[in-house]
Amino acid sequence: MSTKAEDFKKIIKDHAETIKNIILFQGIPVNELGKFIIHCDYKELKKDEALFNEGDHSFFMAILLSGGVDIFKADKKIFSLPSPALIGEIGLFTGMPRNATVRASDNNTIILTIVQSKFDSMFVTDPKLSHKIHRNIILCLGNKINEDNQKIITLIDNLRQKELEINRTRKSLEEKSEAEIVPNKLLEDMALQDKTRDLHPKRKHLRVSVTDPSLCFTKIDGKTVNVKDISQGGVRLNVYNLPEKIKENLHEGNAISGELCLKGGKVFPFTGTVKIIFPSSFGVEFKQFTVDQENTIEETIETLRKLTQIV
Repeated sequence: MSTKAEDFKKIIKDHAETIKNIILFQGIPVNELGKFIIHCDYKELKKDEALFNEGDHSFFMAILLSGGVDIFKADKKIFSLPSPALIGEIGLFTGMPRNATVRASDNNTIILTIVQSKFDSMFVTDPKLSHKIHRNIILCLGNKINEDNQKIITLIDNLRQKELEINRTRKSLEEKSEAEIVPNKLLEDMALQDKTRDLHPKRKHLRVSVTDPSLCFTKIDGKTVNVKDISQGGVRLNVYNLPEKIKENLHEGNAISGELCLKGGKVFPFTGTVKIIFPSSFGVEFKQFTVDQENTIEETIETLRKLTQIV
């Protein structure tokens, strides 16, 4: 059903917390949201009902407000996507056919959709709002590209590690008599290494941008320093609000410490090493955290990832 002017306030009220956590609406005042939502169609999907099918023409994008969806490729489920999330924005801008099927995973899955023609009309009717929406979509796409790059890095690292282990094992076997049986201990160690390797690297390399400072920021010498992006292994911090005495001595390899402040009011000290320095930001590689602190960082990364998930 189409969203009427008198309905958008109810939508915002019912889904206020969700809307605040959608990257598409970051930095947009509530009084401006109605100008966008009024162009949207409101949908309630039942479990297993399709939003669109693989191969369909792409002419709209969707905003998942509640419930969840399952993603299928060639009738095989590849993953599930909970709310809040953007769905299909790549297809909206490229016009390419849908590369997957999206079906509701819950009853009463609530979605807003906007078609290409109405999206384009915003350029004329409200260019400032259109600029903000496009800026946020670009941030979302940037996060997706960054996430894919980090996955590629993880796969490459795992492949290299696997090749090293194979070469070491081959060399060890060559040194043994052909009649000698490979010790069970060696096989057990190889299997254990494979299992251990799968526990952490994906999270270690997954890096997401921080578009909402309330979800993740740092304090250095008592001053708030915004985080540009975060991974399990470190953060990239803005330079402009860094304390001057720290900024003056900012060199790669130097130690740096402060407090890491994450969603839910969790604060704990961090120490690390300054890595790559950019004109407006610099990287910090964390030193070891406790298991609880690592879990908290992982939960924050997962929250940020959900806010920028793209289909």
